[in-house]
Amino acid sequence: MKLSNGPRAIALARLATTLLLCAGLHAQKSLVVDATNGPYRTIQAAVNASAAGDRVLIKAGFYESFQVAGKGISIVADAGTVIRFGLTTTSMQPIRIENVPSGQSCSISGLSIDYWFAFSAPYPFFEAKSCKGTVLLDGYTMPAKPSGLSWGSMHAIDVTDCAAVSLRGVSTYTPVVLRRSPTTITDSHLRSTAVWSGALTAEHCEVQVADSVIEGAQLYHGTSAHAIKASGAVITLCKGAKVIPLGSTSYPMVVTSAPSTLTADSTVGTIVTTAGWTVVTKNIFTLSVAPSRLGSKSAIDVQGTGGAFAPVFLSAPASPQSFLGIAGSAWILAPAIFLGAPILGTTTGRATLTLLHSNDSRYRGVQLAYQAIEVTNTGFALSNPVLHVFQ
Repeated sequence: MKLSNGPRAIALARLATTLLLCAGLHAQKSLVVDATNGPYRTIQAAVNASAAGDRVLIKAGFYESFQVAGKGISIVADAGTVIRFGLTTTSMQPIRIENVPSGQSCSISGLSIDYWFAFSAPYPFFEAKSCKGTVLLDGYTMPAKPSGLSWGSMHAIDVTDCAAVSLRGVSTYTPVVLRRSPTTITDSHLRSTAVWSGALTAEHCEVQVADSVIEGAQLYHGTSAHAIKASGAVITLCKGAKVIPLGSTSYPMVVTSAPSTLTADSTVGTIVTTAGWTVVTKNIFTLSVAPSRLGSKSAIDVQGTGGAFAPVFLSAPASPQSFLGIAGSAWILAPAIFLGAPILGTTTGRATLTLLHSNDSRYRGVQLAYQAIEVTNTGFALSNPVLHVFQ
């Protein structure tokens, strides 16, 4: 159900984007990293020179890892930007975000990683820890086979004690580990092809997965890498989520070491579990958004209860907050910008809004957040949030 074909709806979308992005430009500066021509030749140098709210724009090339501490900035990489681990002592350190203050957001968008070394201890390539603000990882990929020799115990992503985390467009071949950190995962493919700890490990946190695949693996000598491992976690598989089992009942696709809850949308399919899981299947209200790039548009797809009223909002990302009488948590700042209020199709339960974008390069790095609220005769429910960086 397209609601953005008319001039009024298009004008509304343009106005909403302009208002939000212009607000995001206030008192911000952009720092350009180019390994060949500068002005900054390393990402770390630009990060060190940045202040809260600034943008670091990275030209294609090979770079060492970097750390962001105590401030919220956005880091946006051109296609072909690769962080290569193992070339120097500095590049053996993980990409790290830590201590982002409450009310700020730190985002990294468009990075690929590669690695050249062998090791045996668990090693995170990306690490976020102790952040009271929001952490966004957008378009983060790693190769199926690294450039150099490696053993398989490293963590692609390792998150600990963060208030709000969004993983979008992530492609991994080693574990994603989440500890005490509410997280949404969208448009991603998590795999575990060479380790024993699972593609996704969640410990004492809430995790929402939408439009993504989580895939385990059958390993050598009869061992297995489970798709999901959990300990005291609440995991929600929304529409478009898929968990791939290992093909053997002796190696279930989800395991748990402490009581956990797995809620799956009715479209996800059969869930294979072991003891310790409480499994709930129901219809889940979800939102998905195509990438936001300069001069393109975002297709905002809403899916929920047929005939429901579903206002969609745009804002800057924030830590999740709960509201009495409303299911789910809000991940966007108030006041949010209203984009439209489609009526979900009676039979399909779906509707689509289209948000157009400006070509102005100053908007690169602005952090966007979309969320919808479903209104039915029985109550109110917030969709999963979609958080990503304007590229």
